[in-house]
Amino acid sequence: MSSGRIPVVIEDRRKAFVDFTIILEGADWRVTQRWNGTLSTWYLDWVGITYPEIEIYGLGCKSGVNIFAKSAVAQLGELYLYDTAELDEDPTYESFGVRHILLYRGLNDALE
Repeated sequence: MSSGRIPVVIEDRRKAFVDFTIILEGADWRVTQRWNGTLSTWYLDWVGITYPEIEIYGLGCKSGVNIFAKSAVAQLGELYLYDTAELDEDPTYESFGVRHILLYRGLNDALE
């Protein structure tokens, strides 16, 4: 995948951590999504399978900001959490993956 919607696993929200793999920019990544009830925030961890030296932990999911911005990994583009209701609110436990979706913009995609 160079750009598009990142699937979020929402089948069983009773699990504290949900792992899945995805291919971005031709590389395999293991993604863990987790809810922090104390901070009321969704977090993502990205670990390179193709690039095992790359481990990014604790990426907070906030609406409208590049989630990857602080990590500055050359092998990844930009990741945004988009509020489909266009209210620019951060996701709740229930809205992540439903109303709030992850959008990826690849390294070679021009800004619009």
